[in-house]
Amino acid sequence: MALRKQDSKHTMVLFGLSILSAGLIAGALWFQYVEGLYPCKLCLWQRWPHYFVILLGLLAFTALRPSLLLILAILMMWVTGGIGFYHAGVEMGIFSGPGGCTASFEELPIAEGLQNLLDTSPVRCDEVVWSFLGLSMAAWNGLISTLAALISMILYRRI
Repeated sequence: MALRKQDSKHTMVLFGLSILSAGLIAGALWFQYVEGLYPCKLCLWQRWPHYFVILLGLLAFTALRPSLLLILAILMMWVTGGIGFYHAGVEMGIFSGPGGCTASFEELPIAEGLQNLLDTSPVRCDEVVWSFLGLSMAAWNGLISTLAALISMILYRRI
């Protein structure tokens, strides 16, 4: 069965999103394994939607309804973008991070403070370990993923 022209265009947009996600994951893995910048809990959360978009991109060439897969991929890009902006907010002190990701000892009894330290990941979510042009990796992921989702939505509606 041949793909309709519309389905073919949706497949190409989805494939573009999966290439972008693969590039962002490759960059994250480069920083982790080559540069030694280990990820925190929120960094890892940001990766999962990208993995899903990559999988959707691979499935697009075999799917009968690539438009549905594209909608799911766009949703995943919004999700990872939101997590990225949330993480950037944690780094800037706007939001509090999830438990075990940031260490806070203000007004805590010593026993609770020590338990908080033991429960906290060695890599804290509220510290910027790398930045470019004043934006952290989390902020860049939020910006790139959100823009990709927005552009993909526009393309989806125009196709």
